[in-house]
Amino acid sequence: MKNLTQFLCCMILILGFAKPTKAQGWEIFVTDTSFYHSFEFRILSGANNDVRLAHKNDGSGTVNMINYDADGDFIEEYAVPDSENWFLIQSDNSGATYWHSDYKIRKTDINNQIVWTFNAPIPTGIFFVYPGPNCSTYSLYFDNNGKYVIDVINKDGILGHRFNTNYAGSFSLLPTGDLGIIYATNISGTGSMQTWTRFDPQGNTIWSKELDANLEAILMGSADGSTYMINSNKELVKLDATLNIVWIKPLDSSNLDIDMYPRSMIDLSDGNVAILSMGGPFSTSKGKLKITKMDAQTGALIWEKRPTSDTEWLLGDLGFFEMADGGLLTAFETYSPISAPILLIIRTDQNGNTLTNQISGRLYRDENADCQWQNTENAMKQVSIFAQSGSKTYSTTTDSLGNFSMAADSGNYQITYGQLGSYWGFCTSPSISLATSNDTVVFNAGVSALVNCPELVVSIGSNVFRRCFDNNYLNINYQN
Repeated sequence: MKNLTQFLCCMILILGFAKPTKAQGWEIFVTDTSFYHSFEFRILSGANNDVRLAHKNDGSGTVNMINYDADGDFIEEYAVPDSENWFLIQSDNSGATYWHSDYKIRKTDINNQIVWTFNAPIPTGIFFVYPGPNCSTYSLYFDNNGKYVIDVINKDGILGHRFNTNYAGSFSLLPTGDLGIIYATNISGTGSMQTWTRFDPQGNTIWSKELDANLEAILMGSADGSTYMINSNKELVKLDATLNIVWIKPLDSSNLDIDMYPRSMIDLSDGNVAILSMGGPFSTSKGKLKITKMDAQTGALIWEKRPTSDTEWLLGDLGFFEMADGGLLTAFETYSPISAPILLIIRTDQNGNTLTNQISGRLYRDENADCQWQNTENAMKQVSIFAQSGSKTYSTTTDSLGNFSMAADSGNYQITYGQLGSYWGFCTSPSISLATSNDTVVFNAGVSALVNCPELVVSIGSNVFRRCFDNNYLNINYQN
């Protein structure tokens, strides 16, 4: 019995420290009449690879949150009280969120309880915030002499470093992956020329470089000291810590990319990088939107994703970051002169794939033997549903009401059911045909018992297991 106890303890430890389940990719459109009066849309990560969409409403005193699970299925919508006009900065993979208001930065946990509040050392004047790496926050304000000051606040609400710039003119700020900064200042009398300077986390100057703001731009400062920029030929250039060129790669992989430009670039947990590119204002998502993953060492393309879904009047992005399982998440707001905004949420898997089709319905116990669902018939709970088309197989599990939903690629699928065995008969095992994208097929499936008491129930219990002690018995109960 001691061996059994040790085995169970080991399984608990393995499961407790297992990596998050890898989710499939998906694309969904979201809209609501409340979006008419909304602003400050943000896309956020949550616990268990969940996705959250946040938006504020004029005069409502709340921030509204819409939650989706890892597979893009709606979970719930709720309101977070907001009496102090807080704005979201970012979130982490535990579900905690980071906010800013008048000269304050705050972290709340997954239950919206305050974890800490950081008060900026100024009572008035400008106060801008930027999301930084590892859930840090960069705040920008003027000192008593009218010069810019940048504070880096770490994820625990502690001031890491205070950068005193001694500068008061036009200013661009870029947090770096090592908790340093890159910022640009205009060169007087030179038109569009700027001086870009990189500092380490202690405020020491690493390098300084002049660039033409009309033709060139710094995209990202990586945690390893490298820097990525766009040159005047619209090429992506990787520079090492001393500004030597590591590689140069073209960004245009097709004619679709002619008017596209990188908006965001991020370091990934596997050591590579990802870029979000899009066209100008009011572009279409299918033609002018692209997510690219590249090998950081060589610049080689790993994968490229263009949305399967299409929408016009595409505005800016609502965030771009990596999920806990290695997938990438972003979202976009669209403009409509006659309806509420429509949001396009794209969540790739770790290989850049997304699914836009849905197979959904209800599995019920057909007690009337008529293969027609009535609301008095019991749901078949926790039953696996499989959709197979050639080598492609997707699956889901029915909930407490017998409902199920799964995302799938296009194709012709055969539906089968797990766990039930030979004691049950099926009204149908339908064939499902899904179009190229954004197709939904809904069906209800009934099952009927072929024998009396077809449901086998097994229960295993014991007294409390104690490590390093013999445990003498288990209770095993079974019935059908």
